[in-house]
Amino acid sequence: MVSARRKVLLVVAAGVLALSGGFVFGGGSLDVGGSGGGSCAIPQFEGIVTSHDVSNKGQLPLTLTSVRLFEPQGVRLLESSVIPGHSGIGVMNFPMDKDFVKESGWDHRKPVKGYVLDAGAKVEIELAAGLEPGQRKGSYSEYVVDYVDAFGFPRSAHAGDQLLYLQSSGDCPEDTDDWE
Repeated sequence: MVSARRKVLLVVAAGVLALSGGFVFGGGSLDVGGSGGGSCAIPQFEGIVTSHDVSNKGQLPLTLTSVRLFEPQGVRLLESSVIPGHSGIGVMNFPMDKDFVKESGWDHRKPVKGYVLDAGAKVEIELAAGLEPGQRKGSYSEYVVDYVDAFGFPRSAHAGDQLLYLQSSGDCPEDTDDWE
């Protein structure tokens, strides 16, 4: 039989681990990938859409609340949305060509805010980014997905090494070290 004191210690230890992010007690764990490399683009329209796989590795659903660019330089987020399944969008101009909208599932996209991602489910998050008004070039190195786990705790998942470099004209630099 476990003593009352030992039960309290076990509960406190589990709580500390859960809050520190070292252990998610079935509350949902968002995997946003990483090491995605980089893309350089010269948008023909307002911006560029990029696709990113996101999955719930936890045992309970979680709710997405927002997506944001981390430390953008001269770039702004124009739209973020969720497409269940796989769209095949990859990197496309934004707004998209009308013929590709239906083919890619873009017309079935859902808002990120409030989207419930079931345990074990995988979706694509589509980020449309464009240059800030008056900017000729810009970039961001990662994006962040904010969410609430099944217990109501707010969390964030960073997707590092997702470099997107945009410029208004010319050729893309060959070396990513030149992407400023």
